[in-house]
Amino acid sequence: MKGDAAPLTVAAMVRNLRIADQLGCLTPDGLAEMRRGRSPTVTRGPYAGDELSVDHIIPFAAMPQLGHVIANLEVMPLRMNRSKGVKMGERQRA
Repeated sequence: MKGDAAPLTVAAMVRNLRIADQLGCLTPDGLAEMRRGRSPTVTRGPYAGDELSVDHIIPFAAMPQLGHVIANLEVMPLRMNRSKGVKMGERQRA
């Protein structure tokens, strides 16, 4: 990435790495799953046992042009992602 997108992309990647670590997905088993192209299992917190998923911060339905922009993607437990749906909160509007 170049220009304005570069720092946003780096920040998103660091944020997602931190989230995955906090959820306990960066264990040897979780990393092995990711190397196989599979979602790791959340091992910490209230969503332990859930699969890790990728959410569009600004929903795809609202802005499809951001569908593949890394800065618009965030990892979260699958159950949380499904409950969020296409709702947009203050963070997404900002």
